Parts: sequence; structure tokens; C-alpha cells
Amino acid sequence: MMPMQAIMKRLLDILISVCGLIILMPLIIFVAIRVYFSSNGSILYLQERVGYKGRKFTIKKF
Repeated sequence: MMPMQAIMKRLLDILISVCGLIILMPLIIFVAIRVYFSSNGSILYLQERVGYKGRKFTIKKF
């Protein structure tokens, strides 16, 4: 892929991702509120994972 094509592809990927997030944001907020009121814990929880070269790291999951 030529450099200009790679730049255009990256810009299009970002644009589509941002549009998707904007469109899905009401659904994500609705689900977060439902989870918050239907469970005793928080919306996000921490989980430890093993990554590159066996290094442990913590992620937040929804």
C-alpha cells in the first residue's frame, strides 16, 4: 500500500469508529445504567491478565 493510501485508510478507520461510537453511545449508557441498578457491584470490574513476556497487567472490563 502506498503511503497516501495508508494515511487515507487510517483516517477512514478513525472516522468510522468515531461515528460508530456516537451512534452507539445511547445504547452503551442505557446498558451501563441497567447493570448499575441490577447488580450490587460497580459497572466496571478489574481483572488481572498475563501479557507480553509473562508480565501481569490489570484491565477494566464492562
